[in-house]
Amino acid sequence: SLLLETVIDKDNGYRTTAAPPQALNRLAALGLLVNAIHELAQPGKDLLEQSDQLGIYLHKQQRADGSLTVEGKTGIDESDVASVGWALQAVARSHRQMPAAWKLDLLRKARHHYAQMWSAGKSINIAATHTPAYAEAYVLTKEPAFAETVFAMNDWLFGLQHRENFDPARKHWIGGFPRYRQGKEVPGAPDIGSSLAAQSLADACRVAKVAGDLPRLQRYERALVLNTYFLMSLQYSPSNTSHFAEKYLPRLVGGFHASHQDGNLRVDYTQHALSAMVQYLENVLD
Repeated sequence: SLLLETVIDKDNGYRTTAAPPQALNRLAALGLLVNAIHELAQPGKDLLEQSDQLGIYLHKQQRADGSLTVEGKTGIDESDVASVGWALQAVARSHRQMPAAWKLDLLRKARHHYAQMWSAGKSINIAATHTPAYAEAYVLTKEPAFAETVFAMNDWLFGLQHRENFDPARKHWIGGFPRYRQGKEVPGAPDIGSSLAAQSLADACRVAKVAGDLPRLQRYERALVLNTYFLMSLQYSPSNTSHFAEKYLPRLVGGFHASHQDGNLRVDYTQHALSAMVQYLENVLD
């Protein structure tokens, strides 16, 4: 259905969304669509070809310094850099089934640029979207630079986590991660955003396994186990929904809410929590 909303630029040979860039972030939208195609067990030849046409659009957005243009915007903020991560993931994943030299070249240049940018303004959101791209690139190429960036981002994430030696009065925070915005920690209790850090750490486990870095693998695994318990404390279950009218339970049970203070449900809250747990199963327990 989403591919039906894309168009071919015949002069340049790429495919992009028909929606104007002012209506959505094309890097994120097309990156997620390519990722969805490569999530299929056996994507057909037609889907792979269309995926590569979307990839060509992403390729054309790369500047000489390695950065990617967010079409329709003059400036760039944290959310824009995070959206670049979805595009890089798409390029990395597509290379596995549709190898091309330009894909690895794009990833190398982008890693160099965004690793420096991240070091200057650390962000959980950026680490969560860029780590999977560099992890996939490392598994494909075994180039140390990709692993170094993954480890730098995830060693930092590991150091942020609320663990057992945390304030006894806030035991319900254990396993969670502080909220970060614009390179600064936001005071307050951890929330469902902690699942973003978990997704990143799960991919970092994958890199540590391939690199044979057992100490890092063990640290990241411990962090993931703690985070899983924290996320489970944000899930509606039969035992914590008895005060709701019975007719509402089918809409609640199984969903993940925002925090211990906010019971609102959103589809992306559940999506991020489930993604973190699935990646834990795939990259750690596999």
